[in-house]
Amino acid sequence: MPKPIVTVDCTLRDGGYYNKWDFPPDVVQRYLDAMERLSIDYIEFGFRGFKQDQFLGAHAFSRDSYIEQFEISGASKIAVMVNAGDLLRFNDGASKHVRALFSSADQSPVTAVRIAAHFEEYRHVFPAVHELQDLGYEVGINLMQVANRTPSEIEGFLEDIKNLDLFALYMADSTGSLNVKDTKSIVKQFVSGWSGDVGVHMHDNMGLAIQNTLEAISVGANFVDSTVTGMGRGPGNAQTEYLIAEPLILGEKRVDPIPLMGLIDDYFQPKKKKCGWGKNYYYYLAGQAKIHPTYIQEMLEDDRYGAAEILDSIAFLRDNAKKFNRELLNDALAVSCTSIDGAWCPSSMLKEKEILLVAAGPSVKQYCSAIENFIGKEKPIVIVLNMEKVLAESHVDLRIACHAKRIINEYSAYGRANEPIVMPTSSVADSFGEDIKSFDVLNFGLAIEPGKFEFHENGATVPVLLSLAYGIALANSGEASKIYVAGMDGYAVGDTRNHDLEQMLASYHNLENKVDLVSITPSLFNVKFQSVFSF
Repeated sequence: MPKPIVTVDCTLRDGGYYNKWDFPPDVVQRYLDAMERLSIDYIEFGFRGFKQDQFLGAHAFSRDSYIEQFEISGASKIAVMVNAGDLLRFNDGASKHVRALFSSADQSPVTAVRIAAHFEEYRHVFPAVHELQDLGYEVGINLMQVANRTPSEIEGFLEDIKNLDLFALYMADSTGSLNVKDTKSIVKQFVSGWSGDVGVHMHDNMGLAIQNTLEAISVGANFVDSTVTGMGRGPGNAQTEYLIAEPLILGEKRVDPIPLMGLIDDYFQPKKKKCGWGKNYYYYLAGQAKIHPTYIQEMLEDDRYGAAEILDSIAFLRDNAKKFNRELLNDALAVSCTSIDGAWCPSSMLKEKEILLVAAGPSVKQYCSAIENFIGKEKPIVIVLNMEKVLAESHVDLRIACHAKRIINEYSAYGRANEPIVMPTSSVADSFGEDIKSFDVLNFGLAIEPGKFEFHENGATVPVLLSLAYGIALANSGEASKIYVAGMDGYAVGDTRNHDLEQMLASYHNLENKVDLVSITPSLFNVKFQSVFSF
């Protein structure tokens, strides 16, 4: 007789990759109520992890005190996930640090703990499994990136864990690479080699998360993961609202989807429209190439990259990016900027002048009138980053662009520009050749060297390929008297581009002889301020 299907909704955990695990409390309560009406067996409240040097929401830590704030009926068991890497980063073993994260289960709202482990980690988490069980928790293991393992490796894994008492053993298709045939083959091997319950966590890179989940059930899996609207890293997961409509999943359960659909309309659908999870062409190709979905997610969230850059990067990363590594992503997106020998000397225009660099932050639009008043009173040389069009054209003296791939994306707009465009033409020559000469371009050279600023007569070295860094270098090479900045707001909390800007500004602050830099609009960064309204 087939085992009953056990449903695990992990929206608050996997969905956190799109909101930094910062779900509004009222949404969480509505979600919990909706899960009860769907008769979901386990609710994964989030990760359970250690302190971090960045702001993340409550569901990145899922402390007992936080969970206890909510009304939970008890119809669903509460679970959390621990990354094996968090436990194994300590030299004194995983088991010792379990008790830093968990109290006794009889004093906690949490019933179950799942440990997510890569293949090379799983043996080392066994002591943590036993420690958690001694504390009274149900414990499961999720083997990540199972698509990358050979049958013999899986056989060895199953032999190694055969004596563990787990509430569920999961295979996770982390890169969304599995087709139906491969899914069934791997699940069959898990079911035949493991005497307990087998679960599947399917990603939707190739649009197969639901189908793969159902096929896994057909060959013996009985634990299934899902998230509301598929919200999860990269393209996301099997959708809860679809799975609960499947007779194979429902069995004899009676469910009421109305509360969930209302919550989808009010929160998840607008969030999905804004953040963009769900299958698309890029995730499909990444699934085929076994590329970690975070690479695609990072590029899609950065407006500097268009179709050509993403496709080139997928080709570069193919079969070599099963784990996310920011340096590897930077290599994939690398742009050749190596020549500081430009043809234009900015001191001819900027020497002893005050400069206003206008970045793309929302504050430019919010304080547009005040910025234009500032320009009228102070008469700075106004330099706009890229092709931003908030200020009236009559106020703009120069535009700057340095990222070749963004220049390619905005190429058609250059012919309509009313002011000269400063760029390192050597970085885009391969793409445009002589065509670039048809625009009013001032060639100021650029080289990239991490941690370094150097200013020369007709070119500069900057630590990171950002238009703001290029503009700051331009003002220094041009011997400006002062740099004002508007629109250097910063990005959302946790966005890695904030780190790039922080590092760039730190390198600049460390220079002895530099032009003073002052922000006239709000900014997240450690800079001098002088309100635009004070002039």
